[in-house]
Amino acid sequence: MLPRCVTRAGCGRELMSGIVARETPEGWPSEILRSVATLAAAASHEINNPLMVIVANLELLERTQTLDAYGRVRLGAALAAAGQIKDKIRRLGRITQLELAAGGPTLPPMLDLEKSSRVREAHAAANATAGDATQPGH
Repeated sequence: MLPRCVTRAGCGRELMSGIVARETPEGWPSEILRSVATLAAAASHEINNPLMVIVANLELLERTQTLDAYGRVRLGAALAAAGQIKDKIRRLGRITQLELAAGGPTLPPMLDLEKSSRVREAHAAANATAGDATQPGH
């Protein structure tokens, strides 16, 4: 049954409290983790495609000589923001656990993306380091 609520924040609070209420002592039920991970993977794919078009156009603009100093500063800020989005997209594809961040007075609790992807991030970093050790000259 869907929660009856008036605001998006109130609705989010009701949905998250329903999920938290079903939490078992061992952690989140696997079907919830699987659903969140599947949705995150789909969202990351859908966000990544238009983001790559934006980044490509920003990089082309960066190569032009027609930007003044202010334009270059703004372009740098846009490229930095795109890099942050790319990092979030990467984390969305690496969710291995569900960790909530506290909400606020107008926000419901929400997924802590950094903590929820941390286990796989650590594993990927360890594999990269191990791979470097097997390369000649390392």
